Amino acid sequence: MKFSIEWHGITLSSSKADWSNVLYAYVEPYEDTIVYIGKADRQTIRQRLSGTHKDKVWRDLAEAGVDRYALLAGDVTSDADEIGRFTWQMLADIESLLIYRLKPIGNIQNTRSRPISRPGMTVSCEGVWPHRRTEFRDI
Repeated sequence: MKFSIEWHGITLSSSKADWSNVLYAYVEPYEDTIVYIGKADRQTIRQRLSGTHKDKVWRDLAEAGVDRYALLAGDVTSDADEIGRFTWQMLADIESLLIYRLKPIGNIQNTRSRPISRPGMTVSCEGVWPHRRTEFRDI
């Protein structure tokens, strides 16, 4: 099972901020370090960025010295013949794989273990992806 993620730099005024069923990431702009990875599955990216559910993330990032971030939107595609219908569970599994492998400082869940795995799943990151590693395989 292979997935590709095309990462785009966006702003909150961008129409891409209204995307859903995608991943998003906060990047420390001076070091190109990924500090948080999330999914917008039942809401848009814009909706996921606001609200009290993010208060702890903002606090943790501020305590780590991250006071600014760039925003990326990750559009996930796959070979539909291979997987059938793309589901929110698949999006969650892709998100957890990236968090588990990269361990962004703003993420708490999935940094030490993952609730479920998809052995053989491969995720390839393209576009403005800032990390040197671009391919991730679930074992």
